[in-house]
Amino acid sequence: MDSFPQPTERDIVALAVTFTYSLLLLATAEAIRILFQYDTDFTRKVIHIGAGTWAWGVFILFEKWQFAIIPFGIYIAITYLALRLKLLKSMDPSEGATPGTIYFCFSITVLFYVFHAGFDEGWPRGREYLAMSGIMAMTFGDAMASIVGRRSGTRPVPIPFAILNKTIEGSWACFVSIVVVEVFTLGVLAGPTIGQSGVIFGALTAAVLGTWLEAISPWGTDNLTVPFGVSFGLWLFGY
Repeated sequence: MDSFPQPTERDIVALAVTFTYSLLLLATAEAIRILFQYDTDFTRKVIHIGAGTWAWGVFILFEKWQFAIIPFGIYIAITYLALRLKLLKSMDPSEGATPGTIYFCFSITVLFYVFHAGFDEGWPRGREYLAMSGIMAMTFGDAMASIVGRRSGTRPVPIPFAILNKTIEGSWACFVSIVVVEVFTLGVLAGPTIGQSGVIFGALTAAVLGTWLEAISPWGTDNLTVPFGVSFGLWLFGY
């Protein structure tokens, strides 16, 4: 079937490496929680950053896009069961399980699918840079907003429609981290096409969108709004 081809040897190896990495990531987060007594909000961010960053691994290792979307698609079900049954304390926030991690896996799966055109042609994977832009904005923007906001945030952020617990410090951390990661992502994957000015404008656009969406999205929905908002926002701007 043309719509779902046979996996290549590279795809099979990539699946094995990806699932091995996932098990090691979860084990590492649990070890950090148990051995160093870090709270579960911190270990959730370890998993969040580790999972999001592995999008690069998926991006590089797989040969066919149909198999590249499998891991995070499976993670949706695994994460749901882990949260529902409380199988891993390192994934449970202190105030109770939220669907944020599930949303993030869903976002990655959908974005890889939507922007898969050109993936099978090899590096730089066609228009997948749009998917990666949204994924990286969520991976690092949300994580830094949470870490800095919880530890150093004191002033409510004056962003329209922002939810109550968002702070200026957290939002600035979100903005700066998105700018940095988008300059890297767009520069590596689309730099020769959009040029230096396009990279900078795209990074600033992604940062504005991502920071605003992170600030206004309650109950873990920023795991949907930030990656989708950044990816489709850049697409609407002609990227």
